[in-house]
Amino acid sequence: MKLQTKIPLLFLTLIVSVFLLITLFLYLNIRYYLFQTVSEKTKHIYLQNLEIIQTLDDLNNDERQIKQFLTQVARDHPNTFFEYSSKHIQQNIHVGKKPTGEFIINQTYPVKDQGELKIILQADLSQYGLGVLFHRTVLVFLALLLILFILLIVYFDHFINKPIHQLNQRLHKVKVNRKPLPPKYNRKDEIGELYQHVYSMEKRLYRSHTEQINIIASIAHDLKTPLTTIQGFSELLTSSTDHDPETKREYLQLIQSKAAYMQQLLDQFSSYIRNEYALLDMEFKEIKAADFFQSIAEEYEAELSGLGCTFLSQHLFSDNDLIQANAEMLRRVIANLIGNAIQHAKADPLTVSFTAYADEGMAHFIIEDNGEVDPEQWVNTPFTPWTPLKPSKTKKRSGMGLA
Repeated sequence: MKLQTKIPLLFLTLIVSVFLLITLFLYLNIRYYLFQTVSEKTKHIYLQNLEIIQTLDDLNNDERQIKQFLTQVARDHPNTFFEYSSKHIQQNIHVGKKPTGEFIINQTYPVKDQGELKIILQADLSQYGLGVLFHRTVLVFLALLLILFILLIVYFDHFINKPIHQLNQRLHKVKVNRKPLPPKYNRKDEIGELYQHVYSMEKRLYRSHTEQINIIASIAHDLKTPLTTIQGFSELLTSSTDHDPETKREYLQLIQSKAAYMQQLLDQFSSYIRNEYALLDMEFKEIKAADFFQSIAEEYEAELSGLGCTFLSQHLFSDNDLIQANAEMLRRVIANLIGNAIQHAKADPLTVSFTAYADEGMAHFIIEDNGEVDPEQWVNTPFTPWTPLKPSKTKKRSGMGLA
């Protein structure tokens, strides 16, 4: 799963988890704590009111004593209002300040001899456990946030920070002359893709470095033979004066020939470098596959016929098949393959076949000969110049595909 999907989903899961846990906590507290507290507090208030009623019954409608008693009770219980009425007193007795606002409890109790006591009080929610419930809820919420925050830190450290840190260490140790090791992470998200891109980059650097070393070694090897010849004949010319003019002329011609060969090798190397840069700015155009194939087939059929070789060609393109390619560079690739077959196939008589077909949106060009094949380790670098080849006794086959 991609990080751009995984991270929002992770935060959504955490939010839902916190909500469900807080809801469960409130449900359990309201059910087992708040209800029990409310029940006990209500029972306490009821018993307290019964004691007041029993005291009023004992006062036998003595208005002065009743008023004194209720006044004392009101002092002990602020935010409580008492109203006593009876047919034995002239007017109702009002004691305390009548509360206003929310959470008002209004209760009426009968008193002996047709009396009645109305009690109105302001409920203190803290006495019902709501304050404790609120504090507990806040503490649980903070604890959950702390736990989830720690889990997030562990997750990001293990799945994001640690892989990126290891990737930085890997990049710090990148060397063009060291074969890269496959990455440890095989994840399918952006981190895994980043590791694969870095691994591909390391392989390209290593392969490029190896190719450069092989090219330099091959050039040095190819230049060593003519240079040795030039040095040898130069010493012969300078060390002795007994050579006749014809011999000197032959020596000089041989030196010139070897020097020209060395110049040709250097020109090939310069051309290779220019071609490498040209690949970066290569332009592709639509070309007809059948016409392109036919023009190459006609060219090499005449050329190989003059060399005493057999050239066979066949394609399965339709007149409507088009390919996106650079015609000039593609011709040079095919020319390189056919030229290698002529120079290195070592077959007598030599037969080169050139076939092509379209399949699943790709144009496939195949060149085969009846000579010796490149060894397995050179299969992926058939276009690299100055590559030493070891002979084998199987048929050689080179191919490529173009979109």
